[in-house]
Amino acid sequence: MWLDITISIPLLWGIYIGYKKGLVSQVLGVISLFLGIWIGTNHGDWIYFLIEEKVDIKYLPIVSFAILFVATVIIGLLLAKGIEKMLAFIQLKQLNKLGGVIFGLIKVLLFLLAGVYFFEKWDETNLILSQETKESSILYPVMSKASNILLPELNNSKILEIPASLKQENNLNVKD
Repeated sequence: MWLDITISIPLLWGIYIGYKKGLVSQVLGVISLFLGIWIGTNHGDWIYFLIEEKVDIKYLPIVSFAILFVATVIIGLLLAKGIEKMLAFIQLKQLNKLGGVIFGLIKVLLFLLAGVYFFEKWDETNLILSQETKESSILYPVMSKASNILLPELNNSKILEIPASLKQENNLNVKD
């Protein structure tokens, strides 16, 4: 029961934020985050000439990344606001909000599925969450099965090795 409530809270939050922000704002927000990271990491040299006299050379890559990242996110937000105003003008605001609910739910659900997937791999011996608690939950078994189906490529992820290395470092007597 408590596990279902714990899983439901982020899902409801995703629905609420999706309704509040709308589809356009959320999609452009995610795109601008990824685009900001990509531009900041791959094209920092675009603004070196503007800041090289004001910033110590060892901080130049970090400062240029931060400037490009923030600028990209701001441009994405401004673009989203403009598109939302246009949608409100042509009477599509409610459709935007409905799409936002669906997108918000899917976005949070994907994060939760990844979380459940990693949790299942890290807690194979049920030290953190008992098998009885997992089985008495309505949502957890469904999410566990769905995560294995939807995220199979994570099986080869390096992040799955973290708990094993922690077990070795701390000499935990956990059976694998």
